[in-house]
Amino acid sequence: MITLIASTLFVLIGSYLFRRFTNRVSPNIPYAGSDSLWDRLKVPVEYGIDPVGFLAKQREKLGDVFCVDLFLVKIVFFLGSDGNKVVLRAAEDQLSFWEGLRWLTGGLWDHSLDYLDWPDKSLKSVKLGFLKQDRIIAHGSDTVGLADEYFAKWSKQGDVPLFHSISYLVTAHLFVIMLGEDFYHKHGQELIPAMSQFERDLQHPLLRLLPGALWGWCSAGSRILKSDKRFDQLVRAEVADIYSNPDKHRGRTDYLYFTSQLNGLNYIPVYGNHVMSMIFGGHANAAMSIPWMFLHARRVPGAIELWREEVGLGHDAKKPFLDACFRETARLYTNVSMMRRTKSAVTVAGFDLAPGTMVACSPLASQRNSSVFEKPTSWKPERFLANGAYAEWFQKTEFVHFGLGQHACPGEKLARLLIFDSILKTWLEKYDVEVVGGLEEGTKGIDGVGAEAAWTEENFGTPAVRGKDVRVKITKRMPR
Repeated sequence: MITLIASTLFVLIGSYLFRRFTNRVSPNIPYAGSDSLWDRLKVPVEYGIDPVGFLAKQREKLGDVFCVDLFLVKIVFFLGSDGNKVVLRAAEDQLSFWEGLRWLTGGLWDHSLDYLDWPDKSLKSVKLGFLKQDRIIAHGSDTVGLADEYFAKWSKQGDVPLFHSISYLVTAHLFVIMLGEDFYHKHGQELIPAMSQFERDLQHPLLRLLPGALWGWCSAGSRILKSDKRFDQLVRAEVADIYSNPDKHRGRTDYLYFTSQLNGLNYIPVYGNHVMSMIFGGHANAAMSIPWMFLHARRVPGAIELWREEVGLGHDAKKPFLDACFRETARLYTNVSMMRRTKSAVTVAGFDLAPGTMVACSPLASQRNSSVFEKPTSWKPERFLANGAYAEWFQKTEFVHFGLGQHACPGEKLARLLIFDSILKTWLEKYDVEVVGGLEEGTKGIDGVGAEAAWTEENFGTPAVRGKDVRVKITKRMPR
């Protein structure tokens, strides 16, 4: 009996592997690791350790277009500036942003994506809510004092984890901006940790194997479903109260109030998922850029003092060195892959793709390429200063920070306000931050910064640190 079971399993696994390795996404697209079965089996491991280096190596060998089989999903990469353009500026009916999101969330938000005309409505709401200057200023006013509250608390705790702490602070800012200060004070302690866990759980490899209907069978999926349900429940109650007690809420400037007033009660079933996705989408790039900026800048004589001068200039003033540091950090760490999914059979840049094919570009692979940037693997913010070689380079197809095309991130101005004028301003004017542990300077990371990025473990834009967090001690600055 045991022999029969073992034989059956062997045949089934063999059949799966044969089908897996012979069934191609397109007849004219080469595969990474195609030299041998062993090379093909190593692909997920090599990609997981260093996806940027892996993509660069495969591009040199295979050209700009190739397929990466990660076993749980096959991804067709279009690399280079042309690849960024092909993927990010493609029409929605050709390479779909929404279908990519549907795949990532395993159907969790399908009812929102299919609800009336909500995808189009949501894009309009986001643009109106985050592109107008008066709303940006209002969001800045909403979060005054929030960073000081957290830094003051951390200064009394001995030492704290750098990446985790800044991540929590950014999420707190996004809760206030998206849902209002009262909602944050009532529910933040419950929901912010749940959101952090949600982001980590969504990357669990088992969820790429299971259909969404079976996510509840594993711990990661069960936590995601629970968090999503709770968030939706609280947001529905908040919107209902906004309409039941209009005088109580009049004058609110948070995004939930804005979008619910703009779109009405007909869309109450989707507001929870929408706001949750906005917090999720806006978190990683802001939260992780700050620690990486700091870890690099602290090694450059005078850099932190120059930051301190610029944050004191006011929110309307230009901050050239801070902006250059922000760009350079994004160039080295942000957007290892940006995904889309085909809705039907399409031809993209001459390649035939079947329905349901995952397609990606890698802005980071271009941004680390020596044919585009001089000394591409070194942190050199001066390249983006007024007299630098790349002063005018921003949102070009060779350097994609906030996306391109119809799904480009509308939160660029808000991100700068949050990072420069709230978090860093409070940090630099009122506190000193000293690294006390967790770095291996000279041996790990870019320029020997002392830490490596968790490219595939915690990365929905800009990655967290791999392994143990960096520990920092925060002390209040004496008046000068």
